[in-house]
Amino acid sequence: MIRSLPMENASAQNADYGSAASLNSTVNEAALRTFRGASEDGKLRVDETNHLVIDLQLRHWFDFHLSAVGELSIADIRNVMTERIMRLPLPARDEALAVLSAYLGYLDALAAYDETTALKNQMSDASSRMLTRLEWQQRLRREWLQPDVVTAFFTADELIDNYTLQKLALLRNGANATELKQLDESLPEVVQVMREQSQSVLTLNQEMAQMQAQNVSAEDQYAWQVREYGEEAAQRLAQVKQRQEEWQQRLKDYRHYKQSPELQRLAPQDRDDLLQTYRDAHFTSLEQKRIGAALALLKEE
Repeated sequence: MIRSLPMENASAQNADYGSAASLNSTVNEAALRTFRGASEDGKLRVDETNHLVIDLQLRHWFDFHLSAVGELSIADIRNVMTERIMRLPLPARDEALAVLSAYLGYLDALAAYDETTALKNQMSDASSRMLTRLEWQQRLRREWLQPDVVTAFFTADELIDNYTLQKLALLRNGANATELKQLDESLPEVVQVMREQSQSVLTLNQEMAQMQAQNVSAEDQYAWQVREYGEEAAQRLAQVKQRQEEWQQRLKDYRHYKQSPELQRLAPQDRDDLLQTYRDAHFTSLEQKRIGAALALLKEE
């Protein structure tokens, strides 16, 4: 059964078709595309009976908008998405609102796990932590999302996850090269392609780390990315890097504020109140769930 989060614009569910402008979002979709610096990914579609098309393109459409979290507030992003959804005919409109609400609930619960349960498991080895998280993630998807949504959104992901778990089990049991090769060959062709793409990402990260260690200029790094992956991909990589750097800087600023002598001299309750005020001003509610784990991983400078 789909569990829904409270809708910020609950009254909009009964609005007439085409009345999305009445939601008065502070950020329109054109501004979002401009701000993101990329064309929209994914598709929001209905079929011939006016039901929502639930497929991987819908998840891509959700993720495209949600990737702006940290640059825009989650409320603004959700309003942009809701405005688009409100243009759909019924019953697709209500179906899309329900899937969006459940998907946001799933992501919020996943962030909460990473903030709390994952920290409790730091003493276990890396493979055990991965096993625990993957198994819990799959259960969480089925708790929040309808079976058809889980299938449409996560079939390929879970094939790769299950492959990873099987490979870890084989390695723990001392599997030889032949057994590992048989496991690789048992994967569907589409998943093998995805694995190869994942390996390409790892190669990219290794190359970028090597260039940074060699003090290669940002311009030369970008030129290499254009040669290897094309102009559009290089632009997207630059945007991701910029968002990561901005996130890291906000974490460092928060840590500096938290450790400041002026704050340390205050009473505990006053200090906690000021820290919460700072977090509310500089981090979204989803980001605040990540702060503890992110600070633990942040390198001292």
